[in-house]
Amino acid sequence: MRVLICGDRNWIKKETIRKRLESLPWNSIIIHGDARGADKIAGSVAEEMGLRVEKYPAEWQKHGRSAGPRRNIQMLSEGKPDLVIAFHTDISASKGTKHMLKISQKAGVKTELITGVLQIYTSHYRYQGADRLDITVKTGDPAFAPTWDLVMGSKNGHISEEKYKERYYQLMRQSYTQNRFRWNELLSQDRVTLVCFCPSGQFCHRLILAEILEKLGGKYVKEV
Repeated sequence: MRVLICGDRNWIKKETIRKRLESLPWNSIIIHGDARGADKIAGSVAEEMGLRVEKYPAEWQKHGRSAGPRRNIQMLSEGKPDLVIAFHTDISASKGTKHMLKISQKAGVKTELITGVLQIYTSHYRYQGADRLDITVKTGDPAFAPTWDLVMGSKNGHISEEKYKERYYQLMRQSYTQNRFRWNELLSQDRVTLVCFCPSGQFCHRLILAEILEKLGGKYVKEV
């Protein structure tokens, strides 16, 4: 299979690209425009996997602003892809990636858009899906769990919901500074379901964390 990869120049989620490339037939050929971001990451991952890679860098000095669209047309006509996969977090704001998808669709080539935006779900502790992230005090990931004092203060009525949210936000700001790798690791995932013991519909820190993750670029979907 001949697969053309295009996308956001600011794309950084290598593992998202790796997962998609790993699902392709083992003898696939990867075509890309050699631009920074999604293109170069895909090329690097493909080479690590032992896949054949074909590059079509744009000739900016020769063609100026038209170099990008010209390169896209060349990749489509000469590369002859069976599938075009685009990695972009906001396709509505794109020019180059959007153009690549448009001409590919017009030519009858199958296209696929991967946004790479973390899809956030919340659920009760009993949820056991593969994307489960335990954020309880005793057994949860310490980077995202509240303190025992905070939880007990809320249960005993000594801390209001407003104060709880304020203190949990402060705690997560500290965690983001001290555990940046863990936060980036979480934000690089495609999906996560935050779990704790609070019943659905009740004020809960899993909903506060979902709100925080949305502010960092994720998208809250629903309680499951």
